[in-house]
Amino acid sequence: MPNLTASSYLRFDDTNPEAEEEIYFTAIEEMVRWLGFEPYKITYSSDNFDKLYELAEKLITLEKAYVCHCGGMLAYFPRFCFLKLV
Repeated sequence: MPNLTASSYLRFDDTNPEAEEEIYFTAIEEMVRWLGFEPYKITYSSDNFDKLYELAEKLITLEKAYVCHCGGMLAYFPRFCFLKLV
């Protein structure tokens, strides 16, 4: 097995931090370490929400992104159709 020296981040995708339970973060971190990986840094998606929001606003202002005002199934439908085609 090659000697790997690269650093890696363990990033938790906690898009709804108030609803997340610490037990899951702890279990995942323990499993990663059990597999022999030592994360360089542990981060959370929610740490970057403000910056991501600012970047989204900038893209919208530059007309490089848009806000979809579709509701419920109408917003879901194109993704569902794509998954069926793949």
